[in-house]
Amino acid sequence: HEINTPLGAIYASIGNISQALEMSLEHLPRLFQILSPERQADFFALLHAALQPKTSISSRESRALRRELQATLASHSIPHAEALAKHLVNMGIYQDITLHLPLLRDEHSLDILQTVHYLFMQKNNSTNIKQAVERVSKVVFALKNYVHYDHSGEKTLATITEGIDIV
Repeated sequence: HEINTPLGAIYASIGNISQALEMSLEHLPRLFQILSPERQADFFALLHAALQPKTSISSRESRALRRELQATLASHSIPHAEALAKHLVNMGIYQDITLHLPLLRDEHSLDILQTVHYLFMQKNNSTNIKQAVERVSKVVFALKNYVHYDHSGEKTLATITEGIDIV
């Protein structure tokens, strides 16, 4: 279980990265053809904000933030407020969105945000893979220490909890 769970996370994350990469490669060239230089700068500012480390929030907090952000976007007459709020909160962008309003007002805002989200997913899933690999490495290290074979043939006392506590 302690090895299969991280391996499952790695497998799922690799699938997510592959899908997000495929979508990014499909959308990015088209976006950069239609976005003005100012909107391209806004795109990179939003991407930079999305890739910053965030603290985790609960599902309840996420729903509340989505509703609040949706109302804020709607008050600025931004189309697709519900979908945009969902993507923004998922990427951890829900405080002081005034910097991103010009991009969110763009007629291609939904495509832009989806593309930023695909890039965010690649980074996020890469982090998940790294954490899962670290976890598996700790389990393997603990197992190797626990089953270390002594060639002397003498019995020795072992503290089982030492191997368990490493993980």
